[in-house]
Amino acid sequence: MEYHLTLDMAKHLSMIERNDKGHQAKEYFIECEKLAKQVATPQIDYSKPEALLGVLNHLQNQIEQKDSIIAEWHPKQTRLRI
Repeated sequence: MEYHLTLDMAKHLSMIERNDKGHQAKEYFIECEKLAKQVATPQIDYSKPEALLGVLNHLQNQIEQKDSIIAEWHPKQTRLRI
């Protein structure tokens, strides 16, 4: 017999199991969450001017890309209104 579980359901089942395998699964999921939090929240030291400048440059590039797309689509959008 084969079962397909969502990650949340597998985690839930392992948390309520009171045996060695349940404990092992619980530890595995806890470790996975720790790793995911480390990847999801990169730390930037904003007190360093170089880091802050890098972030600002990145944001400025994103703004310029979006402005370029808007400028490209604006004439097309205007033609559609007519």
